[in-house]
Amino acid sequence: MTIDSANDIAAGSSLGGFSFTVNQKVRNLAYAAEFDDHAGNLSTTSGTTALVPEPISSIFFVLGGVVLAGRRYLKSKRRQIA
Repeated sequence: MTIDSANDIAAGSSLGGFSFTVNQKVRNLAYAAEFDDHAGNLSTTSGTTALVPEPISSIFFVLGGVVLAGRRYLKSKRRQIA
C-alpha cells in the first residue's frame, strides 16, 4: 500500500474551523474521528455535540413569559380597582 501525503496537514498546523451540517433536527450527535500520522500511530477522538436552540426561539420564550406576567399583573390590578 502506498501512502500519499499530498493531502495531509503539516505537523504543527491546523485544519482550521472544521464543521459539518446535519439537515435534520437531532438532539445529541455522537462523533468519532481517527487520525493517522503514517508512522503507525493512530489517535482517536470522540465526543458529543450539544443541541443549541436558535436565538429566536429563546427570544420567543422570554417574550411569552413577559406577556403572561403582564396579563397577570393587569388582571390583579383590575381586581383591586373593582
